[in-house]
Amino acid sequence: MTWNPDSNNKVEQVNINETVASLNKSSKGVAGVGDKFRSSDGTTYGELAFPEVAPLVFPTLDELAAQTGPDAAKKKSNVAKGMTFVANYWDKRATAEYVSIVTLFLFTSN
Repeated sequence: MTWNPDSNNKVEQVNINETVASLNKSSKGVAGVGDKFRSSDGTTYGELAFPEVAPLVFPTLDELAAQTGPDAAKKKSNVAKGMTFVANYWDKRATAEYVSIVTLFLFTSN
């Protein structure tokens, strides 16, 4: 089984018996699977110095925070409402996707 980026399937069917059988038929058998992976034990020499990271700057938000008055309060309220809407949207979307996957699993496992 290989990954297909064009596939819309959320669940792929995998036959483990066929996979293991194909590995047993190969010349090295199941032991040959480890040959595909590289060892992760490497040698390091010294410490790598990471450069200083640039701070995140949002000038528009800084300007909004510095403003005072009724217009500024209205803008801040609108931004807060927008943030709440977006957070709820993504939460509902994730919930719907989870429910669809669980439902698919329950109906296909029988």
